[in-house]
Amino acid sequence: MFELRGCTVEDAISIATRLRKEDLEELQACGYEDAETALLASIALPGLALVDCKDGLPEMIGGITEDGVIWCMTTKDYITNHRKRFHKVTTGIMKEHQGVLWNYVYSKNEVHVEWLKRVGFTIKEPAVSIGPNDELFYYFIRSA
Repeated sequence: MFELRGCTVEDAISIATRLRKEDLEELQACGYEDAETALLASIALPGLALVDCKDGLPEMIGGITEDGVIWCMTTKDYITNHRKRFHKVTTGIMKEHQGVLWNYVYSKNEVHVEWLKRVGFTIKEPAVSIGPNDELFYYFIRSA
């Protein structure tokens, strides 16, 4: 059984060790040494931080900051076996937000880029260098 609720520090620590490979690579490209540090920093930002749990175990973590920065990370099981749930939860959260949503997406993460386009985000080119290794990221944005 699934439960969508506010995220706790314990949730962020739990999911950090089970992130999808692509999500972990994106965090590393941003310059984070580990997922736990990145997720704890993200949930500490002012705004909304949610977790979707299956049978009590966090499977998706994400949120929207007060400035409209949207972010999301999942486990491999969640995105592979519960894709419809992922789409329902994420689009529902976006519908509730009345402002502009934006962030940057790792250019090598083609699945994320395509999903963002499908749910109405505009991907801005050219990509910009971010992080200690100057990895390329696309700015994305969607108006309410």
